[in-house]
Amino acid sequence: MTAQKHKQGLAEIRALENILDGCKLDLSAVDEVWPNLYIGNVAIAQNKSALRKMGITHILNAAHAKQGSIGDESYYGTEFVYHGIPAEDSGKFNISVHFRSASDFIHKALKKKNGKVLVHCIMGQRAALHYRPDVSGLSFPIDTRQLKILSSLKELCAYETPSVAELQDFLLADRHPTGHVNQVWPNVYIGNEVAARDKSMLHSMGITHIVNAASGPPHVNTGPRFYRDMAVDYYGVEADDSTDFVISVFFYPTARFIRAALSNKGKVFVHCLMGVSRSATLVLAFLMICEQLTLREAARVVRQHRDICPNPGFLNQLRHLDMSLVREQKKKLEAFKL
Repeated sequence: MTAQKHKQGLAEIRALENILDGCKLDLSAVDEVWPNLYIGNVAIAQNKSALRKMGITHILNAAHAKQGSIGDESYYGTEFVYHGIPAEDSGKFNISVHFRSASDFIHKALKKKNGKVLVHCIMGQRAALHYRPDVSGLSFPIDTRQLKILSSLKELCAYETPSVAELQDFLLADRHPTGHVNQVWPNVYIGNEVAARDKSMLHSMGITHIVNAASGPPHVNTGPRFYRDMAVDYYGVEADDSTDFVISVFFYPTARFIRAALSNKGKVFVHCLMGVSRSATLVLAFLMICEQLTLREAARVVRQHRDICPNPGFLNQLRHLDMSLVREQKKKLEAFKL
């Protein structure tokens, strides 16, 4: 490749980035970007009830077998036609080798009567966008649809950190009783003191790592000695469930502990007294730091499996973490520009 062609290619990439960076719309869990073709995130992909209501018949998982994506053929059964692509969200990953198989899968699905396709990855922003159908042979009006496609793409690349009030409204809506412990992310569980003291249950669950977000008296005074007859790694966080308590100092250390556990195929139980505020806050921070979810997405994912409600002070600290991570991501994107 000549220097001139290389420069032209970089300029074209920059132009595309400018289009995507210039969007002003909020992210949503799923959007129709082409007739009967949807792009979404892992939250909607794992909500089979919502998929049924949408009439989805085919699922293309661009994060197949990746951390955070539990969907596969066995998960969807015969109700949905599944196609998995183990793509990495990395600039070095050659995703082009999957273009043909993905396009063929989507094209065949859309040719079927009532066929509807969901293409998703973890956040529905990168890998999922690389696939679109071969539209030859398909006929439908596209004059107004083209505007909808552009609008949907803009919506996928824009994001604003929610306010504390918005988060509270979301977390408090349609609440229902949850048990002592719930899996909220693959191999990550949130629970209360009752579950934390039930060593027999923890053993049967295969728990290998425990994060006590209410460590020490007068909270949940367990500790390594309490679990000495179990093969578990213990991590204690002496946090108060108070709006004035600075829990953010534990965000990164706890996230690293959870990430290390999952990397070694472990199962992590994160708890506090009620399994609602302190433990939930640390799990949300982990999802944001290590799984690159926004605060909105992390809250949606966890809320699907357990009623949580961090206190307003904790929510505000999560907001600051969210804004910081978004700024870091923008800087990384800027580094690729000319």
